[in-house]
Amino acid sequence: MIVSKKKSYLAGISGGPDSMALLDMYKDVIKVVCHINYHKRKNSDFDMKIVQQYCQKNNIIFECLHISNDYYEKATEKNFQALARDLRYNFFVRIASKYQIFNLLIAHQFDDFLETAIMQQNKKSMNFYYGIKKINHYKNLIIYRPLINKTKKALEKYCKKNSINYALDWTNETDMYDRNKVRKILASYSFMKKKIIFLKFVIRNFFQHFREKKILTLFNKWKKQNFNLDFFKKNKKNNLNNLIYLFLKEKKIKNINLGKIINVKNFIFSQKNMKFNRLEKNIFLMKKHNSLLITKMDKQWKTI
Repeated sequence: MIVSKKKSYLAGISGGPDSMALLDMYKDVIKVVCHINYHKRKNSDFDMKIVQQYCQKNNIIFECLHISNDYYEKATEKNFQALARDLRYNFFVRIASKYQIFNLLIAHQFDDFLETAIMQQNKKSMNFYYGIKKINHYKNLIIYRPLINKTKKALEKYCKKNSINYALDWTNETDMYDRNKVRKILASYSFMKKKIIFLKFVIRNFFQHFREKKILTLFNKWKKQNFNLDFFKKNKKNNLNNLIYLFLKEKKIKNINLGKIINVKNFIFSQKNMKFNRLEKNIFLMKKHNSLLITKMDKQWKTI
């Protein structure tokens, strides 16, 4: 049981069956609900009203973030979900500070875990955990996902059984995002097949946990040596990609994949007199005093 009756929680509630089930299950400890109205669908106000009405009925504080059309002009279909995630979690951080409640409930469930794990695998993402953790952190928030072992069908049944209103997002059924494509494939699988895939990722994560501890120890030694290139080169080959992954993560580089990691490794081992290597847009790798740095190029070079 990861949700304590002795604590107060925020909850990120979209109005869909997963989040409305979460809200009803834990309404006694949820003090503030955070809802984002993206105004991307014509019926997004309907979703908002479902959440708002439930909160009014149960004396829960309702906080809503409205996204303007100006925001969508900056986003593309390719990066919208990543931008929306940052916007969403930064909103949670602001509300947490406002009410001094730093425990957050999110309604990620079994199917979300599988979708995320498969997408990470398909993209060859470098990480130590596949899927979504039950508990993790974002800035000053502790994020809890108590429904991670519940299926979407089970949560829909819960809502119907308990007469909980919820909304359905039709964009989940389109192929406009990569996640939706994975979702449609998973929908064709039997529960047993999905359970087997889930268990494979659980076993994989179990062994990854021990590898993570070992690599973190090495990374901290490398960090103390200001990311010395000689120290890096002396490590075993099977540790190098992971060390680079942690280096890029430390520097808050987004979309870390195998291609980006190999690019960094090639730059480090290059015999050519290369001092700079473009990592993304205005961000560059830099070799200086036999150390690896990342610099940002705006009006001037700035080490990050």
